[in-house]
Amino acid sequence: MSAVPQGATPATAPERCPRCSAPLHREQDWCLQCGAAVHTRLVPTPPWRAPVALVAALVALALVLLAVAFVALTRDAGPTTTTTTPQTTQAPAPAQP
Repeated sequence: MSAVPQGATPATAPERCPRCSAPLHREQDWCLQCGAAVHTRLVPTPPWRAPVALVAALVALALVLLAVAFVALTRDAGPTTTTTTPQTTQAPAPAQP
């Protein structure tokens, strides 16, 4: 039976890369051979298509509403027909001496 002296740690097999099986040091977080994360869990990127589509739809709706408002505000109602009646003014009568 093999006894481990007090204060000494038992010899363990060196840690290996989960992707390429390259030997790793205890402090290493990334494999120097393939670049894989050793102790770090990589989270996949969140979905981005739905938010981008929503923002694009809102921008398109805003542009359509802006165009409708612009057309409504700048619409020419055509010529206006107003009739004015000319007023005739009489010259004052000359003063009599």
